[in-house]
Amino acid sequence: VLLWQFCWLSYLAFPLEEPLSPGDEMFKHTIPLIRTEHLKPANEPGLYGENGLSLTVNIGDFLVVLGKSGHGKSTLLELLLGTRPKHSGQIFLYNDGLPTELEQGKGFDVRNFGIMFQDLALFDTKTVRDNLLFPIRVHQCSEEVGIAKMMHLLQDLQLEAQLDLSVGHSILDRLPTQLSGGQKQRVALARLLMVPRRLYLFDEPLSSIDNPLR
Repeated sequence: VLLWQFCWLSYLAFPLEEPLSPGDEMFKHTIPLIRTEHLKPANEPGLYGENGLSLTVNIGDFLVVLGKSGHGKSTLLELLLGTRPKHSGQIFLYNDGLPTELEQGKGFDVRNFGIMFQDLALFDTKTVRDNLLFPIRVHQCSEEVGIAKMMHLLQDLQLEAQLDLSVGHSILDRLPTQLSGGQKQRVALARLLMVPRRLYLFDEPLSSIDNPLR
C-alpha cells in the first residue's frame, strides 16, 4: 500500500506465498490494512473538519493525498506513525483481518511502519553507503544480504551508473552534502526500502527528481 504525499501505505505489506490472480479477493483490494475513525490531531482539532478524518486503506491500495500547504498531509503521516498526539479519534491496524487500536507514542514494534520525511533525515556525517546500510545494522541483518539489496535499489533508482568511478569518488563514498537534491531523495528512498515494512509513508518523495525518472 502506498500512501503518498505522502505515501505508500502497504504495497509491500503481508507477503503472499502464492501469486494473486485477477479473481482473488485480495486482488480486489478488499482486505483492510489500516483504518481511522473521526481522527483529529491535538492542537488542531478542526483540521479535518467537524467529524475528523475517517478512512480505510486496504492491502494493495495506492493512496495519494493532495492538498495545499498546511492542510494536514504531513500531520496525517505523523498521526499514523504515532509521533504526533491526537485530540480524539481512533487508528486501527489489522492483523489477519482483526483490528488492533494503535495508541499514540506506543506500539512501534506492532506498527512496523517506515517513513521518508520531507527533509529526508539523512545522516550528514555518514557516507551514502553507511546511510543505506544503517537499517540493516540496526535490525542486525546480514550485511552481505544488505549490500546485495542496496545495489539492487541503486540500480532501480538509476544511481548505479555513478558507482563505476574511482574509489573515493563513487556515490557510495560521498556525504549527503555532496549530492544533488534529486540524488538525496533517491538515497533516502532507497534507505527506507532496505528493510521490509508493513506500511510505507512518503512525504513528498519526488519533488526534486526529474520528471522522466519519476
